[in-house]
Amino acid sequence: MARTPFTGPSQYDIRSGATGRFISRKEAARALEAEIEIKASKENLEDLEERISKYRIDRFDALDDIYIALRKIGKVLTHEVSGRMFDEESGAYGDWPGLSRTAIWWRIANEFDEEPILQASQSLYMSVMSGEVLDYQMDTFQDEYRVELSNQNISDSITAWKYYVHMSGGSFGFGGAYIPPRPFVPIDVDNLTEGEKYTVSEIFENEINSIIGAKTGVTDVFTTAI
Repeated sequence: MARTPFTGPSQYDIRSGATGRFISRKEAARALEAEIEIKASKENLEDLEERISKYRIDRFDALDDIYIALRKIGKVLTHEVSGRMFDEESGAYGDWPGLSRTAIWWRIANEFDEEPILQASQSLYMSVMSGEVLDYQMDTFQDEYRVELSNQNISDSITAWKYYVHMSGGSFGFGGAYIPPRPFVPIDVDNLTEGEKYTVSEIFENEINSIIGAKTGVTDVFTTAI
């Protein structure tokens, strides 16, 4: 069975940001003069191009370290956020609906425990906890680094199907019976507790900023979208 992605995977973005401040007319004039001087000098322009090129190369060299930081975020999203959702049997839409009589009958017939919800075979739970649902996107030229959760990388097609069914809901049960959505990974930032938001933001803003700063000498250029 072809794997169907959960549409609209959760994304936690970090993008280049700009800090602004009010400046005096004298400061503005000096800044304009400096800009004109740089543009007027071919030598300075070549130096500027070299610095820009070096900055991009240094950012590329930093990808291994950034990947490690993104994996830390991924672990928070799976072990802490999704782990909490499985434990509390609650997600983006509130408490998960209880199992139907048919679902309970199926569990008993297949020698599974009647609870907890979504953990009959443990395959879905283990796929989340192992990080198989995570993907990392890194674009140095756009200064964009993302952690995504979806079923795209789940190796077992049945587990990938379960991911889609239980995240989205639909008429997938016996005889076309409706299965309600029971989100077990965060859909948006509102699904995180304040403590979880703080942890993710700290990694984005402090660790990744530090990595870029150590490689390029440029700091405080990144902000999170959460």
